[in-house]
Amino acid sequence: MTKEKMEDLLHMITGMMNELEDIRVSSRKVDDDYDELEQRIQFMKVNIDGLERDLHYINRQVSVANGQRT
Repeated sequence: MTKEKMEDLLHMITGMMNELEDIRVSSRKVDDDYDELEQRIQFMKVNIDGLERDLHYINRQVSVANGQRT
């Protein structure tokens, strides 16, 4: 193998390693974004559950105020 071909091969390998590093960094970012989204969804679920409980409580209070039993 000539020196020029070896240098070309080394250049290609270096480029591929840089691309792999970019993919690794991007993958970590996607993982972090996914985890953050999962946390936000859980927070929203907790809030929705609380709103649902509050709505049931209000409905019971309205029923009591209207003389109905629940």
